[in-house]
Amino acid sequence: MSNLRAQDALTTLIRATAILFLVVTTIGRAATNSISYESSQLINQSEREQPIASDEVGSPVSNWMIWTMGYRNHSGPVLRQFSGQLQYNQYTGDLVYAVPELFIQYNDNKKIDLVVGRKELNWNPLEKFWLLGEIDPLQGIYLQDSAHEGLTGLQLNYPVGPFKLSLFLSYLYIPQMNPGHSIEDGKVTTNSRWSSLPPSATMINDNLVPIYYALGPTSVSDIIWQQSLGIKLDYRWASGHIRGFGLYKPENRLRMRGDAYYDQQQESVIVEVEPLVNHQLIYGLHGEQRVGKFTAQGAVMVVDPNAKVSADLLVIDPIRLERNDRTFNPQFFTIAHKYLKQRFVMADLSWQHRRWQVGASLIKQLEQQPATGDDFYGERSRWQSAVGGHLSYQRQAATVTMDWRYDFDYQASLLAAKADYQLIKQLKLSLSLEMIEAKSDDSYWSAYRTNDVVYSRISYQF
Repeated sequence: MSNLRAQDALTTLIRATAILFLVVTTIGRAATNSISYESSQLINQSEREQPIASDEVGSPVSNWMIWTMGYRNHSGPVLRQFSGQLQYNQYTGDLVYAVPELFIQYNDNKKIDLVVGRKELNWNPLEKFWLLGEIDPLQGIYLQDSAHEGLTGLQLNYPVGPFKLSLFLSYLYIPQMNPGHSIEDGKVTTNSRWSSLPPSATMINDNLVPIYYALGPTSVSDIIWQQSLGIKLDYRWASGHIRGFGLYKPENRLRMRGDAYYDQQQESVIVEVEPLVNHQLIYGLHGEQRVGKFTAQGAVMVVDPNAKVSADLLVIDPIRLERNDRTFNPQFFTIAHKYLKQRFVMADLSWQHRRWQVGASLIKQLEQQPATGDDFYGERSRWQSAVGGHLSYQRQAATVTMDWRYDFDYQASLLAAKADYQLIKQLKLSLSLEMIEAKSDDSYWSAYRTNDVVYSRISYQF
């Protein structure tokens, strides 16, 4: 998770750099900015108000001031691009940041295409609809927002005969910025609208005992200096492509290791947490074929958090794995990590005609995954066997989008809808909805089934 002490120095530097870049670029002709006011309201009432509930979530009900910024300058073979967002909660004073892109690209339209900075890889476009965030991090500001952030490093694209070779290299790791968590006065807090929190109390001998959280010693350098290496090979034809890819990198979100004990003097359970960086190997295939107004896509993707690439690029060595996997399991508290290999099969068929775009998607995980993890210590598996649909319609000043997802195994249904209307050139109104139904407690989404929210926003663009 972001916003813990181990990341404060790094995130402060990133934010200061982004703000400085923003101040410089805002006055330029290539800059685009908007100021928005957003209000959100819960549709239903939470059923989980017990302090021992591990799926307690940050409140989505608030009013936010939002500054969205962008910069794009294309001069000859050089492209400079930046996009970012700053959100301020007027009730709590929380700040939420997102820096999806910040890069310089050199492309001579012949052979060399080099990117330096933070830019999406987008090697498997289908993972975006399913909110996986394995290759590129999710922005994570809204629960069902599929927007991604880029990875920081060097990207090189080079044609080789009928193929296109892409390489990614980095020694700087920037964890997913949102949702953010911090530890204050023994409590875990979040600036997120939706992130689930660990329990604030537990039962011992039929007595409710508070849990006190503390951040253990850690080094910023141990977190940020992490290597990443990726390769992608495309074969393209006029109406489609097929590609294979492999990527070795840290998981986009930090894991939290926890040690717990009972303090008789404080009469509370003390939990000392420490951020962990775990590397993973992601590899797979993606193909696309366009026929008339139809586009078909298919992909297989494997996410392996235990893979060993080589002696020099060891994802998890046995000593580190044993340390990360330590389990504290007394009668009142359990903290454990699971390093689960996931194998996905994905497909999508879409149809586009004039103002309409309609599509159907599916995802299947080839192994049954247990319901483990949460937003603080580690993620659960989000999908097992699911189908979905997406729709968009645009007419002059109005745009409507809708995404629906349903998992048969987890009995989870997600609906996200948004409508935008451009009143005048600079003024836009937006209304969006997020709804979740999760009948099974094994589902990752069960923590948010009482988190149905309506958002309304007015934006001024300049």
